[in-house]
Amino acid sequence: KQVIKSCDKFILLATNKAVEAPWCNWELGFGDAHKFRDNIAILPIKDIGESYTDYKGHEYMQIYPIIRYYNGSEQYTDGSKVETGYYYSYYDDDGILRIIPLKTWLNR
Repeated sequence: KQVIKSCDKFILLATNKAVEAPWCNWELGFGDAHKFRDNIAILPIKDIGESYTDYKGHEYMQIYPIIRYYNGSEQYTDGSKVETGYYYSYYDDDGILRIIPLKTWLNR
């Protein structure tokens, strides 16, 4: 509890086994209560070819922002290219996907 409270950010490393463990949901809830949405992210670790949406039965995987890798083939809504790298991504209150370079988010 003290470590979660003392850190600026809370990142849940989400493997299949981790999200099935009872403590995982508890830690995420505790982090949520102390960090709020702007300082929480889920880092999904999946096998090659699997998506972060492949986690079954864990709705919080869809609620919280995730850290996601973009390979440079994606585009912003204005048509400009998303640079290759890791991003903090979330849906805003209007349902629009927002992405922030991970380094920028970590330094906030």
